[in-house]
Amino acid sequence: MKSWLFSGYKQPASIVSLFTSIGIVSGLQVSGIVVNYSSQILLARWLGATEYGTYDYILNLGILLSYIAGLGLPNALLRLVPEYELKKDWGRARGIICNSWLYIAIASICLSIIVTIVIIYLRQKTSLNLPTMLIGVWTIPLLALSRQQTEMSKVLNRFVLAYLPYVIILPLFLVLGIFCLQHYLFPITSSDAIAIFIISLFMVLALQLWLFCQELPQEWLNCKSTRVPKEWLSVSLPFLLGDGAYLVLNQTDIFMIGFFLDAKQVGIYSAALKTACWINILLTASTTVLATTFSSLYVQGKKEDLQDLLTKIIGWIFFPALIASCYLFLFGEDVLALFGTEFIAAKWSMFVLVIGQLVNVASGCVGYIMQLTGHNYQCTHVYFCGTLINLVLSIILIPLFGILGGAIATSITMIVWNIWLHHLVVKYLGVRPSIFSLIPKY
Repeated sequence: MKSWLFSGYKQPASIVSLFTSIGIVSGLQVSGIVVNYSSQILLARWLGATEYGTYDYILNLGILLSYIAGLGLPNALLRLVPEYELKKDWGRARGIICNSWLYIAIASICLSIIVTIVIIYLRQKTSLNLPTMLIGVWTIPLLALSRQQTEMSKVLNRFVLAYLPYVIILPLFLVLGIFCLQHYLFPITSSDAIAIFIISLFMVLALQLWLFCQELPQEWLNCKSTRVPKEWLSVSLPFLLGDGAYLVLNQTDIFMIGFFLDAKQVGIYSAALKTACWINILLTASTTVLATTFSSLYVQGKKEDLQDLLTKIIGWIFFPALIASCYLFLFGEDVLALFGTEFIAAKWSMFVLVIGQLVNVASGCVGYIMQLTGHNYQCTHVYFCGTLINLVLSIILIPLFGILGGAIATSITMIVWNIWLHHLVVKYLGVRPSIFSLIPKY
């Protein structure tokens, strides 16, 4: 197995290091999936489908708005820092790390204030749960900074620091806080759960930032920070468009189910969605570790090494995803029953979402490759078109088939955008990132 993975690559020491990092990140993410998934099961059982749906809906809205507040700067770090390191431009590297954190903090707080005003203005015109929404608004700065600090840690190749706080420590804090409230004080609501989430995330953020400052390279500490905001924003804003389109694309189903149905159906559907996401664990881990490597190989013009790496990666991630898909097809109903008997209704939705996720994995790291090689606009165009397709399908299918309609719309859209992006990667970069790259060309 090892000889197959590492054979033929021109820099075997580098590929061994990369796969070791992927193994570490995968281990963290698998552990995180277990911890986070368990925490979601407990939340669903404690809150019930309706309150859990409200909690998940508001949290997803906070995630969407936090991406806007991020201004595309988290992805810009992955694009620019490897370039600065190649040029030994430590001043710019330190500058983008320090200043981008400040820009995101200011932007996210301003956005939270604006959203708060809008919610208060609309309070008599909608059926929004005002206290829950007002608490949920203040997840925006924390979620935006958590994503930024994750990318900051990744550019230093500190993957444990990047993921351990959020995939393991945060859900543990959340469950502990809710458990104490539930069993020693009073029954909790979605507002209580969001408030505890905010407190837990704040503590995790502070701990991660302190640890990150201890890890800064000596070269960065010995130089003066260089500020070039125009250069950074010229790179980050296209990422913002791509990120926003991608996130809306991925959350259209949740928002449309909330619009056409109710919070209970959102909660039931969310259980299916979180379960189906098991399939792409290794894909996420691979893109996490290899983001800066994709950019670096492309900048250096090492097309053959990039193809070699993509071929090894797809073999590493696809077959475990296929096994996980088979498991969910066989035992998915039992898995959903862990959330509670009312969540079994999402069984067929989960099966449809699993098919979409399997195609997503089989296509490889297409979105990341396009974005990190300077093809942001083509990638954003695909995501915007995908969002429109998903929106139209959701409007048609959700009223007809309920949450199953949302799952069908999401999976069809996921398949379309992955095939489209794969075509663009082959066209513009001349490399094959999908499972078909394992088939030799004659």
